[in-house]
Amino acid sequence: MLVHGGGHDARCWAPLTGHLDGPFLAADLPGCGTRPADLSQVTLDDLVLAAVADLDDFDTAEKVVLIGHSMAGITIPAVAAGPSTHSGYGPSTWVETGTRLVESVLNAPKNRSGSINPTEKPVSVLELLISYACPPGGIVLDVFAGSGSTAVAARHTGRSAVLIEKREEQCESTARRLAQGVLDLGDSLQPRH
Repeated sequence: MLVHGGGHDARCWAPLTGHLDGPFLAADLPGCGTRPADLSQVTLDDLVLAAVADLDDFDTAEKVVLIGHSMAGITIPAVAAGPSTHSGYGPSTWVETGTRLVESVLNAPKNRSGSINPTEKPVSVLELLISYACPPGGIVLDVFAGSGSTAVAARHTGRSAVLIEKREEQCESTARRLAQGVLDLGDSLQPRH
């Protein structure tokens, strides 16, 4: 399931979807694309419940992978918190079980000088999220790479990263940033049996 960020709609995934094998769902969140709504009134509950409804309607027996960028970063964890059927789950029905390893609010300083991208994410936050969601030695995919912060965080946490970015000037800036060290993919791109 591909979930867009604020200011976008499901069409933002078009450059990627032509390269995907198997079924996929690119969903519109409320207030975007095919789901008109007053964005000043849309809540996180609205975003999550819309994504859960789309996922429930998505006819696949495959395991579902949730991919998102920007505002999807706060939507996807709440969608993923429910069981595979997602029935009856949503952010308003969360019950703390003591198994949550990451706080809901992560504080990190913003890089106010030298930012490569206007929406650059703090590496310290990405390190925590990657450590939480990707096993050591795993591969992190960032389909909207921007400044490459995800790759820097992946390197710091012992993971590999695959970056996709369509803006050439952004790719050049990211390449300069990442030239400070090389990401060794080693055997991690070999098929696993």
